[in-house]
Amino acid sequence: MRILLQSHKHGLFPFAFRLKNEGHEVVATTTRKRYLKAWGGDWLNPIMQGEEEGDFDHTISDVVKNDEADYRTLATEYPRSPVRLGAWFDGEGWLDRHLCVYDYGAWPGGLGPMVPAAMTAVSLSSETTIEYLSEALNLSAVADQLKSERFRGPVQVGCAVSEDGLKADGLAAGFFPLHVHSLVHSLDAFGHMLDGLDHQTYQKRYTVVLPVTMPPFPYPPLRQIEPGQHDILGLTPKQLGKFFWHDVQVRPEEKSLATGGLDGFVGVARGAAESLELARGTALGLASAVQLPQKQFRYDVGGLVPTVLQQLESSLDLIP
Repeated sequence: MRILLQSHKHGLFPFAFRLKNEGHEVVATTTRKRYLKAWGGDWLNPIMQGEEEGDFDHTISDVVKNDEADYRTLATEYPRSPVRLGAWFDGEGWLDRHLCVYDYGAWPGGLGPMVPAAMTAVSLSSETTIEYLSEALNLSAVADQLKSERFRGPVQVGCAVSEDGLKADGLAAGFFPLHVHSLVHSLDAFGHMLDGLDHQTYQKRYTVVLPVTMPPFPYPPLRQIEPGQHDILGLTPKQLGKFFWHDVQVRPEEKSLATGGLDGFVGVARGAAESLELARGTALGLASAVQLPQKQFRYDVGGLVPTVLQQLESSLDLIP
């Protein structure tokens, strides 16, 4: 397949690289000129948006209000709740509904809904729970809205707890971090999902995605930082493959990475397991191992998950 990825800054760059590794022809674009310096050479070599040529089998965009992409990101009222019901919408219905539990707070706990510090996806095993959540959050109405927008892709609906139970708290439809990181991590082949051939996303009960950052993130850089300023050390080649890399400069000849000097959102560590402790431990182990100056990451990632599951069971009489 020939696939176009239209990325705001570097949001989709690691997924473009994933698709390229699957054997697809990938053209990656960005909206910001200074982001062209990352992921250069034979690895990805992104271009400015609008410079792409030819026809594509699929176009993926995380740029809001881009109506030309068949997998795009909609402008909606973004959820503010740290707990959301997530799913993949295939244009007709919901696939693999799951919980998304975010870590918020003062950085490195995050700066609010649009800058989360970490996320844990929880695969739901009870059909009764899935149906209850779907009805409480009125997913049938959400599906009608998405159909009218000709939307396909990742979706999250915020879960706000009230005296009357659950109610919907906003909608995130599209390729938002960190939800898309957790989805793509679990797929055997991202390209198959785009073609509608693979409908199973999460293969483990818990999937933890944990950003590893350094200043100036999460604030805009006060000055231009040159790429390659800091070597990324401390990881084995296998461990390097367990990250989604963003603000990096790829050095193919040395088979190494360096920080790209863009915004400090260096990469996202990931871990998946049947137990929360093992999934957290894997992601935290990777985040701890990488050597960066003034490194930031959330040590208590996933700490809210047991409370959320306990509330589902005790308050709503549900077995997640």
